[in-house]
Amino acid sequence: MLKRTPLKRSRKPLKRSPLKRGKPKRRIKKPRATTLEKKLWKLFSLYVRKRDNYTCATCGKHALGAGMHAGHFIRRGKKSLKFDPRNVHAQCVGCNKYRNGAEAQHAEYIINTYGKGEFERIMDLSRTLRRWYVKEFELLIGILQKDPERYEEVYYDLTK
Repeated sequence: MLKRTPLKRSRKPLKRSPLKRGKPKRRIKKPRATTLEKKLWKLFSLYVRKRDNYTCATCGKHALGAGMHAGHFIRRGKKSLKFDPRNVHAQCVGCNKYRNGAEAQHAEYIINTYGKGEFERIMDLSRTLRRWYVKEFELLIGILQKDPERYEEVYYDLTK
């Protein structure tokens, strides 16, 4: 015959905390980096299009609204240049989407606008890694909302 294992069970009832009633405490959620990045992109895209007067940098076409994009010379997957004003310019849908950014014309535009030295600097920055922090996103969002003219100054101070 099998013996039972000697488990001792206490005869005391389990202590349970009384139900807490009332309003549940609401936690203040901190904004996530991805949410802030999307918000910054919307503001930055609008800033770039206004800065370039809604004129395509590669073909010269003038368009408003959805007809004009903020196109990157170095793709925005490179986080180090995603919000760099020298890398992003207004581009029409045809150039940005259907001609893949018209890279040759975009490069020519950058060299004519900023010079060969800045073009080489952009190319060097494309080979570096950059991690964006929540505080940096918040700072850039605040600048674009309050004083967009200072964006480039603040951006370059931040990325030194």
